Amino acid sequence: MLKNLIKTAVRHILKHFGYSVLNILGLTLGITSAIFLIIYVSDEVSYDRYHEKADRIYRVSTTIKEPDDQFTWIFAQIPFGPQVAHDYPEVQSFVRFINMPRALYKYEDKQFNEENFYYVDSTLFDIFSYKVLKGEVKSALLGPKKIILTEKIANKYFGKTDPIGKTLTTGTDTYEVTGVIKDVPTNSHFRFDAIAARNNLPKQLGSWGNFGVFTYLLFPKNFDVKPFETKMQGMYDAYMKTIFRPLNISITYHLESLTRIHLFSTNAQEPEPTGSYTYVYIFAIVAIFLVLIASMNYMNLATARSARRAREVGLRKVVGSR
Repeated sequence: MLKNLIKTAVRHILKHFGYSVLNILGLTLGITSAIFLIIYVSDEVSYDRYHEKADRIYRVSTTIKEPDDQFTWIFAQIPFGPQVAHDYPEVQSFVRFINMPRALYKYEDKQFNEENFYYVDSTLFDIFSYKVLKGEVKSALLGPKKIILTEKIANKYFGKTDPIGKTLTTGTDTYEVTGVIKDVPTNSHFRFDAIAARNNLPKQLGSWGNFGVFTYLLFPKNFDVKPFETKMQGMYDAYMKTIFRPLNISITYHLESLTRIHLFSTNAQEPEPTGSYTYVYIFAIVAIFLVLIASMNYMNLATARSARRAREVGLRKVVGSR
């Protein structure tokens, strides 16, 4: 039966070639266009959701109000992370990304300028879910002069050889490669090429007047961050009032959900290009309409010509078809 149906379909297409091409092409173009839009929408809403604890991670941003200006930075001060975790038990953990200065790194005869390397706290892998490919990473974030590379950077310096135990030199500093992680996925609001321990920097680093650090906080499951966001404004009176109030400067902190940063942030300082939730909604609706229109167009054309196949249908019924 199936063989007969296929044979009949081929004969019908060849006999009514113009109609068949128009009908099939219309349906194909509609569905294909909808699939492309769905892929785009799926990618946009997938940003940072590969982290196991994505719904519990929030980035700290800062609004600074001066006498004649007001602006928002996606950074916090250097002491903010450890202090907020110490003062508020609601914060389970924190991690900061402190940018390494742009520098020339060398391995044997290979040397490259790198500007996307970061110092991070030892809690990084307790909060974020980056995939480890080689070596051991957690201990590397506890001791100095150790570095973890992404797969791309490891291949750039070491090729196909095992990079574990080898060293990268920059200036007077030498870092031992102790681990390799998979490249940070492209659907991430923030990407880096290598990380080293925060312990490589002086213990007393920066003050409440030094901004420029990406700071992320981890909260318990199903935690309501809105009341806490109001509560943590008390850090201004506790640690910054004596510095900023004489200058008539006020500081307000905000918590941005990790999974909302890409689509909802409008800050020009974002390290990666952002998207737009408006476009996502529009394209999703357009995709649905494309499928509906293409389907209705196909059905209308098929129904309009159904009378021409009445004899074929009748004969099939006579020989037992349902």
